[in-house]
Amino acid sequence: MKLISRDDVRNIAPVYPENTHKYNRGKLLTIAGSSGYTGACILAVHAAGKTGAGIIKAIVPESLNTIFEAALIEAITIPLKEHNPGRFTIDNINDIINEIQWADAVVFGPGLNFENESAEWMAQVLLKIQKPLILDASGFLPLIANKIQISELPIETILTPHYSEFSRIFDMDVRTVMDDPVSAVQKVISLLDGRVLILKGPTNIILSSKGNILMMDHGSPSLATAGTGDVLSGILGALTAQGLFIDDASIFATYLHGECAHQYNELVSYDGLTATDLSSMIPHALETIQYVY
Repeated sequence: MKLISRDDVRNIAPVYPENTHKYNRGKLLTIAGSSGYTGACILAVHAAGKTGAGIIKAIVPESLNTIFEAALIEAITIPLKEHNPGRFTIDNINDIINEIQWADAVVFGPGLNFENESAEWMAQVLLKIQKPLILDASGFLPLIANKIQISELPIETILTPHYSEFSRIFDMDVRTVMDDPVSAVQKVISLLDGRVLILKGPTNIILSSKGNILMMDHGSPSLATAGTGDVLSGILGALTAQGLFIDDASIFATYLHGECAHQYNELVSYDGLTATDLSSMIPHALETIQYVY
């Protein structure tokens, strides 16, 4: 096991040539959001933009497109007709797969409808993805429902469960995971087979593509609020779309995520941090990580 330091993070920060443009700064696609959970998609997209993604497309249910159009000024929305208002169904599979071909990386899961019938269309889409994938939140449903196995996900996949999600994915008692999270992640190394897992908790535990355990203790209790995980997914999506390998993206993103909370604590308050505030701190955190004054 290794503890990640700021120097580790600074050395893997994205670097851009002077003649860069939006299409080689990373094309990110999000498959996220449903009725009642539009905020999850919006938070992920905002975070990805603040982290430097060149261009972002958000696939959204058509009936909710007005909400997304109003909130996502810089992103392009791709509204799909739904048979069930406010959510995707199996009838949307082909349209979603066609859009994936455009992307350099995909964020899948934040705010999607979490019902048993959703597992089928999600599984069929995940089986077709051949791009770096950030899998989070409702995106774990096909794994929990045994509609797809981790070995069938793209090899460049980052899974970002919290303790409860981890316990359901791997059929472990959640109290056992909380009592000894290191032992819990050690048990799933072979199942991941080169994919990365970030177990979100008081200390984030990153299981690297080589099966190494990396500890990230740069968090804050301020992060224990709804939506901050969606922000992390957006950060990860931006970094992978820009070409960072999944190990480096996971290290940089988790540190940056924690640094955003510390910047808020320093610049604003030790209280009242929301996920929206967290995204607004990304530029401050990036500057703190990359530059020494």
